[in-house]
Amino acid sequence: MIIFSPSIVAATYLVENSTWEAELTGIQWVSQTWGDVDNDNDLDLAVIGCTSLDGSSCDGYLSKIYINNGTSLVDDSD
Repeated sequence: MIIFSPSIVAATYLVENSTWEAELTGIQWVSQTWGDVDNDNDLDLAVIGCTSLDGSSCDGYLSKIYINNGTSLVDDSD
C-alpha cells in the first residue's frame, strides 16, 4: 500500500526540461501526486489518466509510478 502525505518534505526541486520529460508517457485527463515511494528523500511521481480519447470518452487508462533518481524520472515497471 502506498500512502501519499502532503506533509512530506524533500530536498528535490524540479525544473521543467527535456531530461525530466523524456521518460514520461503522454496521457490526458490526468490525476497526479508526489510522494517518496522509495524512501530516498526524493519526491517520486504517481499518475493516472486516459491514454487515448474516442470522441468525448476515454478508451484506455494508465497508472504509473515514476521514480526520481535525482536527474530524471524513471518508469517504475517493477
